[in-house]
Amino acid sequence: MAQGIERNPGPKSGSTQNSLFNISSFNVRGLSSSKTKLRGVIKHCRDSISKNSGVVLLQEIHKVDFNYLKLIWDSEFVVNNGSPASRGVAILCGKNLEIIASQQDTDGRFIICLIKNISDNSHLVIGNVYAPNDFNLATNFFQKFYLELDAFIANNVDNQLTYEMIIAGDFNHVSNQEGRKNSSFSEAERRLSVLTNYESESRDLV
Repeated sequence: MAQGIERNPGPKSGSTQNSLFNISSFNVRGLSSSKTKLRGVIKHCRDSISKNSGVVLLQEIHKVDFNYLKLIWDSEFVVNNGSPASRGVAILCGKNLEIIASQQDTDGRFIICLIKNISDNSHLVIGNVYAPNDFNLATNFFQKFYLELDAFIANNVDNQLTYEMIIAGDFNHVSNQEGRKNSSFSEAERRLSVLTNYESESRDLV
């Protein structure tokens, strides 16, 4: 873990080995107050993309300067700013990738993108999520998010298109009781986990 950057937990490295896209996800704990930190995060993101088909998901960016980010990241990206002290997400793409469509909420909590790899014409629907850390609020958030995801696909993805779909980011909960080794697994978190597991499995999400 780099200073001020937390790699999000996720599937074991072999679970997405057949993907045509290289995905990394980081909670960066705020980029509003320091361009030096923003430049450092961008360098870290470049290093994490091992090929030009890489995608980097950032959570908790807070509120970044879009024009400055455009100067230091020379490929396509989408930013959904939060407040100067909370929330905010971004998706950064490698040079071979083109963002065909994107959608975001008004609270700095998620971005959904349809991305095309121009080198082989493969496609990816990807969602970057920064969920509330209150389990009841998160339940409401995810219920709305999956509806937005379905609507995005219906409005932007051709029925004949073959694509991968990945939802990642900082969910702020664990998927089962085994993930709470040193703390309790509350009823509210259990209900939230049941919801997100069901919604993901029903869509065959990675």
